[in-house]
Amino acid sequence: MVEWTDAEQSAIIGLWGKLNPEESGPQALARCLIVYPWTQRYFSTFGNLSSPTAIMGNSKVAAHGRTVMGGLERAIKNMDNIKATYAPLSVMHSERLHVDPDNFKLLADCITVCAAMKFGPSGITADVQEAWQKFLAVVVSALCKQYH
Repeated sequence: MVEWTDAEQSAIIGLWGKLNPEESGPQALARCLIVYPWTQRYFSTFGNLSSPTAIMGNSKVAAHGRTVMGGLERAIKNMDNIKATYAPLSVMHSERLHVDPDNFKLLADCITVCAAMKFGPSGITADVQEAWQKFLAVVVSALCKQYH
């Protein structure tokens, strides 16, 4: 179980409260698919992913990005039990979808990049980033649990 300081919880919840999941989820997933094109293989049913423009305008990419952010919201609401909260997602991604677990870290990094682009250094201080990175590392670990 992860222990969170009051400052970490405040930083994580504060940053989450500033994010717009309707905007940041689609941006982060699109960035992941563009920057790491091999991740596209898991989205073969999403239609045209042939260029950055196609990916950015793909409604299925946007919808799944919002779904990802909904998953993060569940983690925010269950910070003391993220592994149990994510157990069904871990099973699904491992056993049914066969997603390479390294992709979770790539997407987490893209979420952070999108947040940093939106808020800049004054909105995401080193302390906020430290807490946010810890949070995302716990989320990634929980998603990878079934793979171990």
